[in-house]
Amino acid sequence: MKQITTTELEQVLRTIKGATFVTLKYVGKNDILNKGGRANALFTETGVEADKVEKHSKVGLFIGEGAEYTKMVNNRLKKEGKEQLSFEGGELPYGSWVVPNLLLDNGKGQLQLRTYADIMNNSKPEVTYIHEGVEIDPKAEKFSKFRKPAKKESTNQGTDRTIKPRNYFLSGIKEITIGGETYLIQH
Repeated sequence: MKQITTTELEQVLRTIKGATFVTLKYVGKNDILNKGGRANALFTETGVEADKVEKHSKVGLFIGEGAEYTKMVNNRLKKEGKEQLSFEGGELPYGSWVVPNLLLDNGKGQLQLRTYADIMNNSKPEVTYIHEGVEIDPKAEKFSKFRKPAKKESTNQGTDRTIKPRNYFLSGIKEITIGGETYLIQH
C-alpha cells in the first residue's frame, strides 16, 4: 500500500487511459437522514445529529476517459438486444470537465472523480453510517420518520439495469485500488 496526497491522487488518475475498474473507500456526508424540522427533532428524539453522521462506503466502480456515459449506455442496450434504441447523455448538471469523463470541477474549485456504478452484477457496495465514532443503522425503526425519500432511478436509458454516474469528491477518498495498486490517501 502506497501513501499519497490528494494532489498525487489527481496525478495518478490523469495517467489512466481507457476505462478501468477501481475499488475505493470513501467518507461522505449523510445522505439518508434529515434533521426533522427546525427544532432538530432527530437529535431531540434519538440523540443523533444529522450533520455529524458520515457515510462510509467501499465500492467497486468503473472510471476513466474511456468510460463515456453515452457509449456505456448504448453498449448496454446492444448487449440487452435493444439495438433499435439509442441513448444520448446530456450535459453535466453542474461544473465542468477537467479531464473528460474522469475528473470534474464542481464549480466551487473542488475536484470530483466521475465513476459509473452497477456495471457489474457482482459489485455490491459496503456502506456503514457512523455518528461520532459509533455505527448506526439508519433503517432502524427509531429513524423511520427522519429518513429522506428514496432516490428515484433514471428511467430514460431504456436499459434493464441502469448505469449510474456517480461523482466522488477527491477530498473524501480515503483509499483507492487501481490496476492492482492500492493507494492510501493522506488529506
